[in-house]
Amino acid sequence: MVLAKKHVIKPVDIRRKLVVGAKKLQKKSTKHVEEEFVERLDNVHSVRHQVLAWAAAIAALIFLTGLQFMWFRANYETDSFTAGGVYIEGTYGKVNSLNPIFAATDSEVAVEKLVFSSLYGYDTTGHIKADLAKNTTVSDDGRTYTITIRDDAKWQDGKPVTIDDVYFTLLAIKDPATRAVDSADWQDIEISKKSDSQLMLTLPERFAGFLNTLTFPVLPEHILGKVKHELLYENDFSLHPVGSGPFTFKVMQTLTNQNDKIIHLSANANYYGGRPKLDRFQINTFDQRADILTALKRSEISATAELATSDYTQLDQGRINLRETDISNGVYAFLNTTSPVLKSKSVRQALQKGIDIGIVREALLREVTPLDYPIVPAQMTLNLPARPKFDRTTAWKQLATGGLTYKNGRLLDTKKQQATLRLVTVKNDDYEQVAKAIKKQLEELGFKVVYDVYDSADPTQNFLQAVLRPRNYDILVDEIALGADPDAFAYWHSSQAGENGLNLSNYSNATSDDILTSARTTTDVKLRQVKYESFVKKWLDDVPAIGVYQVRMAYMYGAGLRTFSEDSQLNVPEDRYNDVLYWAVNKSTVLRTP
Repeated sequence: MVLAKKHVIKPVDIRRKLVVGAKKLQKKSTKHVEEEFVERLDNVHSVRHQVLAWAAAIAALIFLTGLQFMWFRANYETDSFTAGGVYIEGTYGKVNSLNPIFAATDSEVAVEKLVFSSLYGYDTTGHIKADLAKNTTVSDDGRTYTITIRDDAKWQDGKPVTIDDVYFTLLAIKDPATRAVDSADWQDIEISKKSDSQLMLTLPERFAGFLNTLTFPVLPEHILGKVKHELLYENDFSLHPVGSGPFTFKVMQTLTNQNDKIIHLSANANYYGGRPKLDRFQINTFDQRADILTALKRSEISATAELATSDYTQLDQGRINLRETDISNGVYAFLNTTSPVLKSKSVRQALQKGIDIGIVREALLREVTPLDYPIVPAQMTLNLPARPKFDRTTAWKQLATGGLTYKNGRLLDTKKQQATLRLVTVKNDDYEQVAKAIKKQLEELGFKVVYDVYDSADPTQNFLQAVLRPRNYDILVDEIALGADPDAFAYWHSSQAGENGLNLSNYSNATSDDILTSARTTTDVKLRQVKYESFVKKWLDDVPAIGVYQVRMAYMYGAGLRTFSEDSQLNVPEDRYNDVLYWAVNKSTVLRTP
């Protein structure tokens, strides 16, 4: 059998077929382009307007959709502060004890306010309000207060807060052996338990502002009850406190600088006032204010109330906010009424008229709230006369009445010697600016002025023993805390003059003494107002001091944080914590409630 011969395809044949196929494909493609594109180019012009119209409609639709989304966000969504996070505050002063009855520095007071509760506290309007106290009744003679405490308060170890805790705390504070900060306030008050739920406090005489005394921190009797009063300061509780306030103490760290510490607090979920919004509150304590400024610059702390307004210029103002809030403290030029030159009322009145207090305030280079009286408006609304106006001509006439003669630019006393005033202040930028402005005007009046600045924090200068107690000055520029109640007894009653009192002017006037004594025992508000109006008029006439300005707390805090309310009325800086339950650091977007 003969096999059929196989057909063999040569490479030349393959190339020829590929070329022929490619030419056919090219012709078809060219024809398709001519038919489907080139021949239809004339139609583009006719549909151009329709295409543009559709494009514009689509763009408008996209724009309106975006606009609607933005409108929805603006009307139905908002950024809201939410729970969680840590707020870090820088405070000034050493921490020697965390037992609140010994709190003396700003750092210790901050822990006291955050960790412990009191029978009474202050609301955001600056007025007294019940805290641990549920009910307080006053006897007809106004001397006995019977206090019932709330039954839902717990210590941070879970034990209930009882009247025994309040009773123990007051006995400890009253005992001089304890060395508590407010011991003197309780020496003449009788303390007794009326029942398992009530406490009786009996005063030697009626005192209208007594509720303000009930803001002391309450200690746990079940922890400290067996500790001798004189050993409370050294007890371990001073390092590991247990309170009943909005935050619970966790731990205290000591930094490289042994005086600087970090105190960690956490939210008290069982706080009777409600759980704080913050998870944690951290207090960084500093021994130097300059270190607080550095920490704020470096974002090591969130906020501080310890710096001066002038420090704000050194901060990133886009990142750090400044809130200035008046507190019930006043800066005065105290005139020593027992000094050889100023014992004359006419001379003091001459200084009142001869010093342009407006220029003195301008020396601070910022807006301040003027303070012309020994009482601030937040304490009580009074109808007061205006401070005497600046009048140097009248001032020289009154100086002459006081035995001083103005001649050739100098004031001469009866011995033809130039009248000399010793002007003293403490190391503080604001006080020093005020003192320098007063010094300049005293010299313009003709006085020779000896000017000294003391650093009250420097033990080698011994400001308390060398200057304050012996009243070793003619004029002292300094600050006093006026408090929430208008009672001015401590600063202006003659019994408080001398080295152991707070009457820095050694002011003594029988009429003023009677008014101050009567006003503090009067509970009728309108009658109290009349009495304090009479006192202020007498004070302005006697001129034991010249009011300069009401102190403002400069609070610097990170942008985006929620801190104390802008409308808060603060009596003292630590009153900023009155609404700490609502402070926050976290934010999230939520739907707005219709």
